[in-house]
Amino acid sequence: MVLKYDYQAWDSPIAVWTDTDYAGCKKTRKSTSAGVVMMGKHVVKTWSTTQAVIALSSGEAEYYGLVRGGSIGLGVQAMLKELGVRRKLRLKTDASAAKGIASRKGLGKVRHLEVNQLWLQDKVANGEVELEKVDGKVNRADALTKAVNAEELRNHVEWVNMEVMKGRHAIMPEVERKGSEARVPDDLAQDEAEEEMEVLHSHELSKSDSVSVPMLDKKKSQEGSVHGVEDARNIEGRRRRRKTALGRVCVRVQKESTQQT
Repeated sequence: MVLKYDYQAWDSPIAVWTDTDYAGCKKTRKSTSAGVVMMGKHVVKTWSTTQAVIALSSGEAEYYGLVRGGSIGLGVQAMLKELGVRRKLRLKTDASAAKGIASRKGLGKVRHLEVNQLWLQDKVANGEVELEKVDGKVNRADALTKAVNAEELRNHVEWVNMEVMKGRHAIMPEVERKGSEARVPDDLAQDEAEEEMEVLHSHELSKSDSVSVPMLDKKKSQEGSVHGVEDARNIEGRRRRRKTALGRVCVRVQKESTQQT
């Protein structure tokens, strides 16, 4: 998936699309809030998180998601102001209850709202934040809260200016294939260093001239049980790297012992 940022003439408000899946977690019964921040047709931020509190109604859960979107939108707006760009902030939601709570002052009939979430009402009242009711079928954040079918997913990908592309970018490093794994050459050196550290930590090497070498057959049996589902070539490669790492450790200890004597 590739996000495209084409040149555009942008003079519209910062659009923050929000959506919430009420009590979506079957274990904790917490709701999931999601959002998409867009500047014109460009996506600058997305999120999908579990709410910290257990909402007692879908309207409360949707309002908490709207508050989260307002908080992130104000942060983006403040950053743009520092860069000399002034834009209004518009929150878009498909929940009429959340829009109604944010448009009034106080708790109203919803007595179980968290008081520290009511700051959004002041922002809406003084005009710093605009609210817009949208259809749930075109809500850009809808696919971030629940599973959608293939057609709806394609629509969301198109809405946020994304494109499905194959292959690797021209500036990406070459990939070396070893066995059934695709690996970057730099990772091979890192794996060798990790193998050496693993040998050092798993075997206490004495400072004398003699070095205790573990039984390779025992190692093979242990690796065979752990990597029983891996490809045989990868297991053999790991064994060779472990032997090489152990050999380097032995040579290093012998040199240190020779220098001491």
